[in-house]
Amino acid sequence: MLVIFKKLNGIFRYCLGSTVKDLQASGWTDEDQAQAGDILVWEALQFKDGLKEHTGFSVGNSQAVSTSENAKVSVEHDGHFGETNCKVINSYRMANWDD
Repeated sequence: MLVIFKKLNGIFRYCLGSTVKDLQASGWTDEDQAQAGDILVWEALQFKDGLKEHTGFSVGNSQAVSTSENAKVSVEHDGHFGETNCKVINSYRMANWDD
């Protein structure tokens, strides 16, 4: 969706470093406090195929949406992944969405 609306240049399924570089190059800024619409980056978690950071979207009220590793669909959850108590390490915001 972000590529369609030209808010991100590429699609980076497995390389978070490339995604973050593209966010920054596309005008997204790193913010201290997440708000609805921000892209969130969580600290690395152990998945079946290794240690990975994870991204999603803040939907406000300490809630987020991201893709479930198990269900392979987008799910709404609290900002810390419930029992995993995962920490958000970055929150990126597009200041000039209408540009």
